[in-house]
Amino acid sequence: MEPCAVQSQSPVTKTSSTPRATNENSININLPQQLIPACENGTKAITLQPQPIQLAVDTSTDWPAIAATSFVGLTGALVAFAVGYMAYLGQRNHVRAAKANFRHGWQQEIKQLIAKFIAVIARIHYELGVNPDYLNSSESNQTFSDLIETHSRIELMLDRSKSYAKEISRVTGLLIEAVKERKIDNLNKLSNELLEVANGVVEQTWQDIRNDLEGKTKK
Repeated sequence: MEPCAVQSQSPVTKTSSTPRATNENSININLPQQLIPACENGTKAITLQPQPIQLAVDTSTDWPAIAATSFVGLTGALVAFAVGYMAYLGQRNHVRAAKANFRHGWQQEIKQLIAKFIAVIARIHYELGVNPDYLNSSESNQTFSDLIETHSRIELMLDRSKSYAKEISRVTGLLIEAVKERKIDNLNKLSNELLEVANGVVEQTWQDIRNDLEGKTKK
């Protein structure tokens, strides 16, 4: 069979009758020329020449999308900073509270020990007033033992670098010496002096606790 004779015809093209304004994102497609060959049997065939399809894309910067992405990134950074800062504040407050609780516990224990020490001194003072030989009797053994034990516990609670600690240690030592030497007249005076020193320590401790909770440092 002989091939159909190809006759050059006016090209059939697909174009727009009226030009349109180019959008920001547009695609222009140029179709290749079409040929209509004529065959002997009268049939017509439409063939497309193998020409490449050219795409022209016209784009512009999508500023709204860029702004939205930047906003999301900035918001995430701010949220991360806020979470980290809140964690820091929580940790700092936890440390302050722990320090304040430690001071409060020390304050309560030193108060109880000093009160017990003075109570033992008062009992010895009373017994010596009734029986001057009380300390020589077996009945005084437990009382004197309680006095020495309480004094030792007080000494273990003190910080030797503090002035109040040195003062408490001095007065309690004088009280024990007065008991050993039967100096009854000195017991009341020294007991009142110890109470005065202890009250000052308690008041200073309360101030330190407030400073701990407020984050202040001692000058």
